[in-house]
Amino acid sequence: MRIAMHIVSEWVSSFNFCLYSSIMSAHYRGSIIAL
Repeated sequence: MRIAMHIVSEWVSSFNFCLYSSIMSAHYRGSIIAL
């Protein structure tokens, strides 16, 4: 059970990182277009 929780937390952190980086890149592109 502890191992499963560790795997889930690792997956969630990697997913959050991908989501954050995609949002930041989209925001960055939007800023360039606005300029």
